[in-house]
Amino acid sequence: MRTFGILVLEFFLTVIGILLLGKLPYLLFDMESLVVIQKAIDTGKIRNALYLSYDIGLYWEQYKQALLETGKQLSQLKQLTYYDNGYELPVFPMMWDLYKDSMKILGASFGLSLIVSTLLTYSIMWFMNVKVRKVFGTIINGVQIIPDVFLILFFQFLIIYIYRKTDVLLFDILSFNGDNAYLLPIICLSILPTVFLTKILLHIFEEEAEARYVETAKSKGVKWSRILIFHIFRNTVANLFYNAKTLFWFSLSALLMLEILFNMNGFTTFIWEHGIITPEVFIIGMFMLFFPFFFIFVIGGLIVSKYSLNQNEVFV
Repeated sequence: MRTFGILVLEFFLTVIGILLLGKLPYLLFDMESLVVIQKAIDTGKIRNALYLSYDIGLYWEQYKQALLETGKQLSQLKQLTYYDNGYELPVFPMMWDLYKDSMKILGASFGLSLIVSTLLTYSIMWFMNVKVRKVFGTIINGVQIIPDVFLILFFQFLIIYIYRKTDVLLFDILSFNGDNAYLLPIICLSILPTVFLTKILLHIFEEEAEARYVETAKSKGVKWSRILIFHIFRNTVANLFYNAKTLFWFSLSALLMLEILFNMNGFTTFIWEHGIITPEVFIIGMFMLFFPFFFIFVIGGLIVSKYSLNQNEVFV
């Protein structure tokens, strides 16, 4: 487990990185002029800006001024607004509501991945011999390389096909008029993480199955099901947790594509649409993602480190 000092350093470096990244457009572009032009287009004062040039440069003074203004703007969250098609609208409570909806989908898909992958791994280890496991592992490797966007489109077209043949709509395939689709997005977002976790768990379980304590338990007449459930799994908790962290951030990165394809008014699409003209939207959004999950993973790591069992110990 990393020391407390390293964790504090990582935390503050990440916060500084988010602030610097959020204001990066002000370093590379003349954002003050671009914002004025965008507002003029939205209000109809000019029809387009194709005749204007957008040179990339290094606007250090503008960047420094934007960073200095960030602290003041973030200290007044209730008054903070974002720009949208000619209007200045309050960031909260809208951003908070979108955050809760997106986190429900993310959390549900992540939990579904953990449950399904664990049950699938148990079933494979319990009922299949080594040769069949290898074949199943090859199938998993094949599924894992499929881009998540293809899986989402495949399920959407599948639902449409079933609806046309049976007149039964199994799931909402798009969000409409403010009503977000939930069940199908959760399933789609959980597929690749489930495949990834199953692959990792199978690899860990296979290694644990060859450990000395397993052979000792078998020689004492302990049933394979008991060894699998009560001993091998407990010794894989730490590995499962640390791989789950990587998987969580992978799922979070896929959330934006999911919200776009399902036409969802979601948290990540809100950041995507408004985070450049209003960088505070990007900065606050990243803070809302980083702060809670950083502490969750730190606390979870402490618990796992404290209570994970020695892999060479026999529990019979």
